Amino acid sequence: MNMKANRHSSRVARVLMGTAFAAAILLPMAGGCLKAQDKPAPKPAESDARYQKGVDLMQAGKLAEAEAAFRDAVALNPDNTRALMGQVEVMVAEKKPQEALDLLQDQVAKYPERIDLRMALGNAAVRMGKYDVGIAAFQEVLPKLDKDAKARADVYLRIGESYRRKGDTASAIASLRQARQILPDDIVIGGTLALVQDQAGQSEEAEKQYRAVLKLDPDNGLAMNNLAYLLADNGGDLDEALQLAQRARAARQDLPAISDTLGWIYLKKGMTDAAVGMFDGLVQKEPGNPTFHYHLAMALLAKGDKFAATQQLTAALQSNPSNEESKKIKEALEKSAQ
Repeated sequence: MNMKANRHSSRVARVLMGTAFAAAILLPMAGGCLKAQDKPAPKPAESDARYQKGVDLMQAGKLAEAEAAFRDAVALNPDNTRALMGQVEVMVAEKKPQEALDLLQDQVAKYPERIDLRMALGNAAVRMGKYDVGIAAFQEVLPKLDKDAKARADVYLRIGESYRRKGDTASAIASLRQARQILPDDIVIGGTLALVQDQAGQSEEAEKQYRAVLKLDPDNGLAMNNLAYLLADNGGDLDEALQLAQRARAARQDLPAISDTLGWIYLKKGMTDAAVGMFDGLVQKEPGNPTFHYHLAMALLAKGDKFAATQQLTAALQSNPSNEESKKIKEALEKSAQ
């Protein structure tokens, strides 16, 4: 995901921070900051009962009946945002994302002063890949939050994350900096900003942000992993990178991509056998991961085993790599053929 073409960045390792922090955009606003600005919503018993029935039906896989239950709940109580989102979730599950988005847009038009509906629209649009719609919805919320700093920072974070997913790193960084200016000690904001700067090739700024996150949260395995990879891939201190990766792996043994980072550092340090062993284990666990095949191939090439490297590179190409990674794999294949 790094923008520098001459670097062998790991697609999996580089998105670790994004995967963790991006979840924030799919969650309700922290602390109920936005809800507090609306009038208290009544919760008629009938609406709540229909909502719960919809949840039960959805869990049972009865999507059409669940959608009807959620629709009834909203009709009984238009302020029942949970029921509205339940209806949206069912529509998405039924592969009707545009209808779900139309429903939310209709509700926003019907109740233009309800901030929770605009936030719901923004979150849903981003999840569906409709980034411009989501960004516009979030931006419409900002003028209503002049007195709520925490909520403003949260919205800027969502805007920044939306731009990140869209691929507009410059706009993502600008929005995330605004969020960070409001909440300078927020780990999610700092971590997301570091990731985007890393992706944009702003290595020095990204390193500062990763270190700032670790200063606030010394045991943050994701920040340690991404900082370790950045150092290893930019001519940084490999001993520090190794220590960070080892600590990250101890903290988050559930994430294979951290082992990938550790293997990449082994390779950079000339510990070829250790790198081959690490990558081989990853390939065994996730045979469909192109990055792990590619990294194993690079370690095998360093070891002088061109035949085995070619097999791994071929497997990598057959595992749907990104365009950037595909280019690197083909370059490595040419090298192995020499």
